Amino acid sequence: MAESQSLQLERAIDEVLKNGNVQILEAFIERSTDQETLTHCSLHFLEKLDELVCKSLDQNDAKAASLGFASLHKLGKLLKLPDGQGLSEFISKGLIQKISL
Repeated sequence: MAESQSLQLERAIDEVLKNGNVQILEAFIERSTDQETLTHCSLHFLEKLDELVCKSLDQNDAKAASLGFASLHKLGKLLKLPDGQGLSEFISKGLIQKISL
């Protein structure tokens, strides 16, 4: 069974955060599709995505930040937390706070 897109995305984000390797995240975004059904993700996953974008913006790493935003755009509507809340609710509650700066 293939990994879900959310798990693949989480692994790609981990690679950027740990090693600064954006190629895996870039490749994920290029090959991901909008065809997958809703998938559950953890709050920890959302925290990693937030960390990626905020850290990239703080370090003026436009490429990594834009890849974080691109992944949010590509899969955001498909992701749900175990309690059923969608990503849009978390953005409105402060996920990726740098957006409002």
